[in-house]
Amino acid sequence: MTHDEITAGLPAVIGTGGEMNHATKLIYMAFSAIMFCTGVFLLVHHTKLYLSALEGVTGQSYRDKELYMQYDGDGVETVYYAELIATLYGRLEYSIEIDGITINRSDHDPEDIPLYGIRQTGYRKNYVYGGNGEIQMVVYRSITD
Repeated sequence: MTHDEITAGLPAVIGTGGEMNHATKLIYMAFSAIMFCTGVFLLVHHTKLYLSALEGVTGQSYRDKELYMQYDGDGVETVYYAELIATLYGRLEYSIEIDGITINRSDHDPEDIPLYGIRQTGYRKNYVYGGNGEIQMVVYRSITD
């Protein structure tokens, strides 16, 4: 028997080779749709997990109100002019005082830094605590005074 004799009696659904028939295309498209939906579901699910974990970590640190600080041995932290200026260019978490000049955290604008008259020297950094033990203000005193 030749190949033509064997395939002559087969139904057209099986096909003769080279091209995909309708059933194969349908299965391929259904599998592709299922894989796509699974991918979208996993993306949304893992995004929710990530945001939940992030909320848990950041929320917990804000609720604890604990401040960890590196201890340099003598109890006095020295801050140089460049570090102080860099701090002022960022968002202030506390009001600060530099050699008697008070800078309120809510009123601070980085464009006002030249108006503060900060001397180019080293500073001792200390903290002022409130009655509940939380930091109220950060105080910088120049070392040369």
